[in-house]
Amino acid sequence: MYLRKSLREVLSKIPLNLPKNFNILIYGETGTGKEVLAREIYKKLNIKGLFVAFDISCVPETLLESELFGHKKGSFTDAKEDKIGLIEIANDGVLFLDEVSNIPLNLQAKLLRVLETRKFRKIGETKERESNFLLISATNKDLEELIKEGKFRRDLYHRISDLVIKLKPLREEKEEIENLTRYFLGNSIKFTWRALEFLYCYPFYGNVRELERLCKYIKILNKKEIDIHDLRKDIVENFCLKAKKYKMKEIFECFEKRMIEEYLKSGGDIEGLCDELELSKRQVYRILKKYNIKIGKKFKQSFHF
Repeated sequence: MYLRKSLREVLSKIPLNLPKNFNILIYGETGTGKEVLAREIYKKLNIKGLFVAFDISCVPETLLESELFGHKKGSFTDAKEDKIGLIEIANDGVLFLDEVSNIPLNLQAKLLRVLETRKFRKIGETKERESNFLLISATNKDLEELIKEGKFRRDLYHRISDLVIKLKPLREEKEEIENLTRYFLGNSIKFTWRALEFLYCYPFYGNVRELERLCKYIKILNKKEIDIHDLRKDIVENFCLKAKKYKMKEIFECFEKRMIEEYLKSGGDIEGLCDELELSKRQVYRILKKYNIKIGKKFKQSFHF
């Protein structure tokens, strides 16, 4: 698994001697790698128990308590056999609760007590059980705002956030795009500088997950070199729709400037740039001057007016 630089930096700061009753909260947009980081923390700490992942948003509210706490046979209509809950399964391991903001208020109180005592009861059982686990919660929502709206308990927030980690979106770490595409596609598929610069400019609101889906599509094209016209149509259209929020001219100029700078950095010369842009040297010079792009002496010598 390839970890972005920001995730590696976070992981390097996690101490090895975290107690089992420690609670970590990870903030991050969808697709930034919250569960990936949680699993890497689990590996780093060399915890002997299981890594138990649970996406709260995927389970109906009526079944959440049973999933987390378990139940005794006959405790309710559909309880046809005993069920072990995820809290019990995570004993001596890690319990990863994704989309923790979706826990209903009535269950928040019960989870709070578990985190305070590491004790719980199955539905329909009076016996109290123990489970010692490291809790890692994740969310893409602002819990402080939910607290103000009365949708999340402040005491639970403080309980689950012994350590708070905020993951960067991919658009703030664009230097990782090339590394990620290489990880997903291998070294046999290359991007033209124009295609790569388009990816640098594209906002990737779905973050790494969206880039991974794009790479899956690119794989089935069976091409060794990918240009802009090979990218998925919806990616390009999505970029244009987002660009409408801004001045189209500014978006185009930003894209054009970055492409030219990257081309020159990669060793391209003025003649090649003229060919790529299908412009004369005089026109290219005006563009360089417009964007204040500095060129070396060897490039300057190629201009003859």
